[in-house]
Amino acid sequence: MESINQSFIRYLWPDNSIDFVSSDSVGASGGILTMWDTNSFTIENKFVDRNFVGVIGSWNGLEGKIGILNVYAPQASHLKEVLWSSIDSFLASVNAAWIIFGDFNVVRFQEERMGCRFIAGEANAFNDFISSRGLFDFPLGGRKFTRFDRDGSKASKLDRFLVDHTFFNLWNDASISVLSRSHSDHCPILLKVSSPNFGPKPFKVFDKWLKMDEFRELISSSWVVHSTYSPPDIRLKNKLRSLRLDIKKRAMDKQAFENHHREELNKNLMDWDKRAEEGLISQHDIHKREEWVSDLLQLNRLRNKDLKQKCRIRWAVEGDENSHFFTLFSNTNSPKGPLRVSI
Repeated sequence: MESINQSFIRYLWPDNSIDFVSSDSVGASGGILTMWDTNSFTIENKFVDRNFVGVIGSWNGLEGKIGILNVYAPQASHLKEVLWSSIDSFLASVNAAWIIFGDFNVVRFQEERMGCRFIAGEANAFNDFISSRGLFDFPLGGRKFTRFDRDGSKASKLDRFLVDHTFFNLWNDASISVLSRSHSDHCPILLKVSSPNFGPKPFKVFDKWLKMDEFRELISSSWVVHSTYSPPDIRLKNKLRSLRLDIKKRAMDKQAFENHHREELNKNLMDWDKRAEEGLISQHDIHKREEWVSDLLQLNRLRNKDLKQKCRIRWAVEGDENSHFFTLFSNTNSPKGPLRVSI
């Protein structure tokens, strides 16, 4: 995308408390986007460069500044060296705990490439940058590579998280996970420090259920089964309560099945990448991966329907506080249709 706007951000992350900074692409090359929840992260400054975007701010409940740098490195070796020098100067100019991540488009060691050429000069320059800044390169939890060709014949570790020593003063339990990929040739990587607990979930009925025959059958059967001889108002109250419990149980079972299926698909995709790391991919494996990606996208479409309904509820409650947001949303839902990303 040549540019990123607020309505597109709402499409990606349907919440009123999201802010962002981005660097535009040039044709089909480049383009960087960083988003954050303003309820958790308070911004002080943001910086945009051709090959990185940076934000300086503070996390709620933590003392000191946090620096976040999202990197998309160029292809040419001499431009990479210019980028490392620019980042080095940028980090030195701000006193903060730094988190640097993205696609660095370079490997550090020969074993971080498979089926493609290792350029020692690029690796040395990158390692010198990491060493001079005293940065820590998180291991990938046993994984070797983060980027694969379609047939799995070529692979590289191009994506990573780099942090400085101040980071560990704030989060000493941090770890990296490599997630399964679907349509992208890069694996998502996740830096995790804790798992928040948001308490019990409220009961909701989602639009997609109304289109399912089994949901109508559930309502009919529950309404009949839970009939009792009691005053009409008490009977109605009990029938509605029982119906809510039946719907909730069916929804939890359905969600558990979808989650289990999604986990199986993600595991299959993860195993595919691991076999590709060992050079064990056949043409049959390539076709199977396409089937898994298709199934995973269908599950994600169903989940996105739920997310859209949830954000519509929030818009109804909070939207009047920001008429500009409604203007952006109406632009997103123009006659031309909603925004889409081509990957």
